[in-house]
Amino acid sequence: MPYALRNTLILIILFVVINALGIYVFSFRLRNDTISIESELLTKMNELESIRENNQYFDEIEQSMIHERETWKNLPKRLYRTENSVESFAYFHTLASQKDSRVSFNYRKNEHKTVKSGDISSNRYTLLGDTRFQDLFRFIWKLENYAPLYVIEELEILPPVDRAARDKFGRNAVHFLMTVKGYSADLQNEELRIQSSVDDGSPVNMNSNPFAALVTKQLPPNTGNLLTVDNAVLLGMSSEEAYIKDPSGKVWTIGLGGEVYLGKMTIIDPNAGYVEFTLNEGGFLRKVVLKMSFRSN
Repeated sequence: MPYALRNTLILIILFVVINALGIYVFSFRLRNDTISIESELLTKMNELESIRENNQYFDEIEQSMIHERETWKNLPKRLYRTENSVESFAYFHTLASQKDSRVSFNYRKNEHKTVKSGDISSNRYTLLGDTRFQDLFRFIWKLENYAPLYVIEELEILPPVDRAARDKFGRNAVHFLMTVKGYSADLQNEELRIQSSVDDGSPVNMNSNPFAALVTKQLPPNTGNLLTVDNAVLLGMSSEEAYIKDPSGKVWTIGLGGEVYLGKMTIIDPNAGYVEFTLNEGGFLRKVVLKMSFRSN
């Protein structure tokens, strides 16, 4: 074989081998490397997205902390530097002595020692006593809305346990048990320790006791000297008023909606010649009808 032809064949074979090797490297090995790099890149992108979400989450937390700090600074409450049973009793007694929230109570400090958690100290107290429900309502309102920071943890309202309380406070008398927690803080930041002042104000007036029994064993006395409609006689009427004589002979003029003992007039009907009263007898409603007596000559 001629020398030139042999060299040409060798070169062709080498070219084919190198080309095949290149195809293998690029098609298989580099492909696997590319897949691995793409997978790692995807992982890094997911980690980056997670970091971005965490940064956004931490930004929200930071904004929330700023908001809470501003809320705290402007909160209409005040933390005592030191809070103890003497100061708390004086504060409770001050509220309980005001004319619109008079409360009679016994006082007890629940823990022997002050409970501390970091810079915050607390004491827990029990108040037990009797009063009118309206006064208790206002006493609680002042504890919750006035500046010193006290938290009512437990409140139990019951009917009065002794006759003396019922006689003293009347139908709206209640017996209560209240657990109150007072706080103090030895904080360096004066803005956090002393809060903005608050207008003490007054709660909405409450004229009734929602805990009072709707059904009672005894009827209240007729302290207003109102007309007792039982055994009364209807003498006459107009479209707006009725003239009624009681057993003693006294003549009363009662209009529609007018009060009588235990109730009021609810119907007046001149055409039919009768009036009707609705009475609340210890929680039970009773209708009383008085009719005109027509006499023929």
